[in-house]
Amino acid sequence: MIQVSKQGPVSIFRMGRSIGPWVPYITHAFLVDSTLIDTGTTSAEKEFLNALAGENIRQVVNTHHHEDHIGNNHAVQERFSVPIYAHEKALPFISDPRTIPLKLYQHAVWKRPAASEVKQLKGTIKTENFTFQILHTPGHCPDHVCLYEPDRKWLFAGDVYLGVKVINTRADEKFNDLLSSISILKDLDIDTIFCSLKGVVNNGREKLKAKYDFMDTTRKKILSEYARGNSSASIRKKLFGYEDWMHYITGGHFSKQKLVDSVIESGK
Repeated sequence: MIQVSKQGPVSIFRMGRSIGPWVPYITHAFLVDSTLIDTGTTSAEKEFLNALAGENIRQVVNTHHHEDHIGNNHAVQERFSVPIYAHEKALPFISDPRTIPLKLYQHAVWKRPAASEVKQLKGTIKTENFTFQILHTPGHCPDHVCLYEPDRKWLFAGDVYLGVKVINTRADEKFNDLLSSISILKDLDIDTIFCSLKGVVNNGREKLKAKYDFMDTTRKKILSEYARGNSSASIRKKLFGYEDWMHYITGGHFSKQKLVDSVIESGK
């Protein structure tokens, strides 16, 4: 499944694997001038390449190495003969995606990407009309970056934003690192967030401040409960209730409990 739309000069590719009428998880790729930011999921490769027909792709930037962001790197590179750039910590995974540990649900929803040639990102990346600052924003994973265009007040946020009140997190996310990244981003002059999950998010600075406040308050509540001697499971149940469908579909890889556990671990 793929849907294409425009937000000013930005082309937006909304994609995912269709299971009948259901698309279990959406991801987005973005095209600015001739620069493609992320390439989406391998499960939508044919549709994505069709959507790029007639475009003049000159370079690709990956916000991080996860399979739903590099899924069509190989196909795009083969079609357009373009360089691909990513943070230095992402290079081993993108050049050999067999090293990315995937759970069963990840294979089913996104598939394992093919290898592609990749180069290290520097401090900025330029398109024909814009200059983006590359901001290292770890937390979701160590190699995550955002692209910030201060003149247009754009933030291409990869998986850093995802929403204000996010209570299901990956087992390998680092809560404190993500909170630190959001702390930096919330003080930037941002009108529009281009988010891999949500697509276009308006009032970006306001949303990032709200996300920071929610995360900071959540962290304080969890650590307060833990200091009183409460177990991580009881804290999760008190603050967030029972696990939802995300926990069960992913085998616990995404869960409320992982958020609580990450906060407690980072607070030790």
